[in-house]
Amino acid sequence: MPSQRTSPPRTDPASLQSGSSIIGDRLDILVANAGISKAASIEEITIEDFDRLFAVNVRAPYFLVQQLLPVLGEGSSVILVSSVGAHAASAPCRPMRPRSAIDTLVKYFAAALGPRASALTRSRRA
Repeated sequence: MPSQRTSPPRTDPASLQSGSSIIGDRLDILVANAGISKAASIEEITIEDFDRLFAVNVRAPYFLVQQLLPVLGEGSSVILVSSVGAHAASAPCRPMRPRSAIDTLVKYFAAALGPRASALTRSRRA
């Protein structure tokens, strides 16, 4: 069965709607749980694969949080879902673990947003 290709999420400013036009005036909980992977060796990963993986797994959650800042009130919860596999080294070689970047995003958002997102956490799924 041929693999299905999906376009990476559009994160250019012109294509984004404001958070309040989508969900209203306040958002108490945001859970970002989208992610893709590709099991391939270093030699097999293409530039397109790399760009697509980072577009879905890193760029999309970053800009989702950014665009929803106006409706995230003080004390809002932001949960970014990572994966246990993002921290495992396994054969075959899997250089593409961009979901591990979620851990870095959580630390960055926690420092940048402070009390605005008091329950900023990551959840690891198997």
